[in-house]
Amino acid sequence: MTLFVDEIIASEEKAREMDEKAREDFVVRTEKQLLLQKSKESELKKKLQEERSQKIDTQKKELKILYQNILLSAEKQSEKIKLESKEKMIEIIDFVIKNLSLK
Repeated sequence: MTLFVDEIIASEEKAREMDEKAREDFVVRTEKQLLLQKSKESELKKKLQEERSQKIDTQKKELKILYQNILLSAEKQSEKIKLESKEKMIEIIDFVIKNLSLK
């Protein structure tokens, strides 16, 4: 009978040890999964930040080109207006000269 009781006690101790080991293994696996997940999240955040930086750089370059095009267009428009003004002045002077010569 004591042999049977000893076997039951040993079996219960073994079951407790196995249960404790299983819990420890579960905790270790869970911690590893959390670390892996944090690592992946960190990599993803880095990648997203790099993509945002690249988009911002691209937008800055596009805005710079747009600004240069606007300046160039304004400069051309200014030259056109100056030329038109000169042409009008010549027309006015010609008109005045013709009218003066008629008198």
